[in-house]
Amino acid sequence: SIPMFKEITVLTGSSPKVSSLVLLIESLKREAVIQNRDYQLHVDIVNGSVWAVAESFAEKGEEDSREDITEREDKERLIFSEDVVIQNVEMLRPRSENPGSYQLKISRHGYSDAALIHLKENGQDVTLKIESFLNTIERIDRYVSYDDCS
Repeated sequence: SIPMFKEITVLTGSSPKVSSLVLLIESLKREAVIQNRDYQLHVDIVNGSVWAVAESFAEKGEEDSREDITEREDKERLIFSEDVVIQNVEMLRPRSENPGSYQLKISRHGYSDAALIHLKENGQDVTLKIESFLNTIERIDRYVSYDDCS
């Protein structure tokens, strides 16, 4: 029998770290819906790391309080080195007031925050485009900003 592949991301020319980041985000988008869990993708430019946290919320009687986080499950953490540097993250609706630290919401309802993650990969500018309702991440081999669209 021949195995069936539902989704395969092919990242030709990407370093293993960039490929791992794309695969992490794409798998979180799928897993959020399947597991009925929200995720927060944390991007720390200062320390050059990216990680995800799964969140579960407890119901209190008839109240569904999303502020009361009862469980946090850390997912894989990616640490970037000199060959791949996180330059910046652009979000249409930033969720963090801490410069150099960004949080992207990946919802169990099938959407996520839209964002552009700007990387420097072996001296070349790369932008990873995350769209709200698409499960695939687009790699653009140059620096692209939301400002370019206006």
